[in-house]
Amino acid sequence: MKFLTAILLFSLVSCASHTKEDCIKSNLAIIGGQDAMNGYSSYRFKKHQQDCKGLRIIISKENYLNGHNKGLKILCTYRTWYSYGKEGSDPFAECDKITHSYSKGYQDGLKEFQKITKEKKLEVEKSIEKKKQLRIFLLATILKNACSTLIIEKKELASSINAARVILHALSILIAKFKAAV
Repeated sequence: MKFLTAILLFSLVSCASHTKEDCIKSNLAIIGGQDAMNGYSSYRFKKHQQDCKGLRIIISKENYLNGHNKGLKILCTYRTWYSYGKEGSDPFAECDKITHSYSKGYQDGLKEFQKITKEKKLEVEKSIEKKKQLRIFLLATILKNACSTLIIEKKELASSINAARVILHALSILIAKFKAAV
């Protein structure tokens, strides 16, 4: 528990590069543990070493690696990697150095991720199919209404044409009577 508390405290005060005071006072076990829990390989020690070497301070790789290994033990559990697998995250090869039990958790989580992904894909496909069916229904309804409107307008036009014929016939009779009278 002290180790976790120390990692948390260090993560709150750490910076991207080290100052001389950081290199002198740093607990490399905490830094190593934090790096492991953040998914960095133990090769990250070289970055810390370079930062401090530029300040002419030599730091202990053994302390860093001890902390890194403790961080891996916290990170590389069945439960943690089940969660990562369920999210579809990539595996972390550093865990192979400590244990292979995380791999089972990762595989189980990944199966769950794939199952959920497949279910979501089916839901999306069903939704797309429903939307296609709705579009077809709406287009059919629009066409049906348009046809009904055209039929009504055709009947009204035919009725208007018949009315115009009656009027023309009545006018031609009047004109004929008018000519006969004159």
